[in-house]
Amino acid sequence: MAQLWEDFEFEVSWLRFDYLADPHLAADAIAAAARADMVILSAHAGRELPRAAQSWIDSWVIKREKLDGVLVSMIGGDPKEVSPMHPYLRNIAQQVGMDYLSTVLDAPSERVNGSIEAIVHRPEKISPVTDGFLQQGNPPSHWGINE
Repeated sequence: MAQLWEDFEFEVSWLRFDYLADPHLAADAIAAAARADMVILSAHAGRELPRAAQSWIDSWVIKREKLDGVLVSMIGGDPKEVSPMHPYLRNIAQQVGMDYLSTVLDAPSERVNGSIEAIVHRPEKISPVTDGFLQQGNPPSHWGINE
């Protein structure tokens, strides 16, 4: 990744779906997506795409300036189930000549508590995934396809 940062220019921006209800933030997000090489959308399969997010997508599709690019969806939920968001987003990508990449992330179905109190106490809890990384020990001394 460090090599990419040296060789390419990146402009990264992100918003939660509920922020798209603000007209000024939505206008900035529409303009950014319309000129982006890559648009990444992350959502939960068990929930509908919020109306503000659908409006945002419909708006940048109309204003899309680039003829290529990629739309990436990271949909959390049960990996065995296909979310209706996948066909919708694939269709959006086809409309504007973008490639479509998707993945299903194994994600809990319950909403994450984003309160200040919960965030402050999160470091006290270790998820099984984090614990697995911590228990791995030292990484191998060589890695990569050319070593």
